[in-house]
Amino acid sequence: MFNQLHAAILDGALEPGEILHDDQLSAWLGASRTPIREALARLAAVGLVESEANKYTRVSPLDAQQLLDSSVAYGWIAAYCARKTFGTLNDAQITALQDANDALQATEPHDMSNLSQRMATFFELFIGFSGNALLISAHRDLSGIIRRFITSSQSPVEDRAFKEQIATLASAAERRNPREGGEIISRLAPTVRSRFQNETIPMSPPAPPSLSRR
Repeated sequence: MFNQLHAAILDGALEPGEILHDDQLSAWLGASRTPIREALARLAAVGLVESEANKYTRVSPLDAQQLLDSSVAYGWIAAYCARKTFGTLNDAQITALQDANDALQATEPHDMSNLSQRMATFFELFIGFSGNALLISAHRDLSGIIRRFITSSQSPVEDRAFKEQIATLASAAERRNPREGGEIISRLAPTVRSRFQNETIPMSPPAPPSLSRR
């Protein structure tokens, strides 16, 4: 249940501010209310769902400050893991990063959903190579916040410049250059933050979900 709801929030199928009803989610997912409620509690713990007792449970509205705070932490984790792992990558790990970069480069222009998903996959690989369970878990949570914002943005990122930086990062990994990898990420993170920090986020009242469309 958690994975299905998590994916629906990240790809925008469940929209920011959308009210979540247990009975409708149960019918949609074919599950009882207990696992639905457990999944919603986990989503609330990572900032993707919020609720007020006896009033509502909804997908968390977009929050620009949350994005900025998350991107700072995300950038630090990614830069640290690049510096830790790039110097000791084996051939299979480098191939995996190259494949992930190829998939990212192949996304269609302004396809924010696929771009953000493939970006997350690329970073998840070398952060996973660090073997640090705490950082891996933190990255997963932060990645969800950032992906949702990119997918929902009214002002898409500049695909070409972003893809070029990821390609440069993949090249640093291929050359097993940890210092360069860390420096690239240190430059990339502020670029992403500055791209969105002035964006106006529409805050319309939450509306009941139309689960029939999913």
